[in-house]
Amino acid sequence: MVEIRILSADDSATAVVHDRLTPRYDVLEETRRPDDFLWAVIADGESVVAAHRALIGHGRLYLRGVFTFQNTGFATAYTLARYLLGEARRRGIHRSHLWVETAGRERSIAELLGARTDPTPLHRFRVPASPKAASGPRGISGTLDLPGAPLLDWLADRSTTILFGPSGPDGRPGPVPFGEAIDLPWDELVATPFIELPVPASDIPATLDLLTRGARRMSRYAVLHGDVAPGAP
Repeated sequence: MVEIRILSADDSATAVVHDRLTPRYDVLEETRRPDDFLWAVIADGESVVAAHRALIGHGRLYLRGVFTFQNTGFATAYTLARYLLGEARRRGIHRSHLWVETAGRERSIAELLGARTDPTPLHRFRVPASPKAASGPRGISGTLDLPGAPLLDWLADRSTTILFGPSGPDGRPGPVPFGEAIDLPWDELVATPFIELPVPASDIPATLDLLTRGARRMSRYAVLHGDVAPGAP
């Protein structure tokens, strides 16, 4: 019988998803850490239709991506995202974060979820960090609070530390203050080989600066910070 469920380390479908996504994702390891990761699947026994991955940090559920293994329709990604949000609320996690593309299918899914967005279009750049041995904080999330520097939340996802700017009154993160952040000693501040900086799409000097540093843009379209209201259906 086809069902939607949260993957656990001893679920027979976990090994199936792991085999499909390794080495990019270590699903076996992540399902052993339910305080940091959530995986939801639509499956018929061990036959997996699709999976959705999320991270937990800063009291938020970060929706990080859906993977389809069979020919499925538009509703699959929406159904899995909605299920993850519901599971997070059952665990007492009522805040969320997702990147909302300004065009493309993902925008339509975000609209169905009732996502609220920050108005600033951003480009996400992945920048080499070259961490020193044993440098940087450990764990999946935290906050950088350095003298004379902006307060930045961070989320470690595999090889990349994702940076989030100071939150506004609505609780959603804002853009990273590029001029203040770019020259921080990232080789000492992070433990991953890359950092991800979201900068305003209109900031051409910042874009050119990042490209000279070997940065790569993460998505085709500009994105918006988004979240789903706790009371959304």
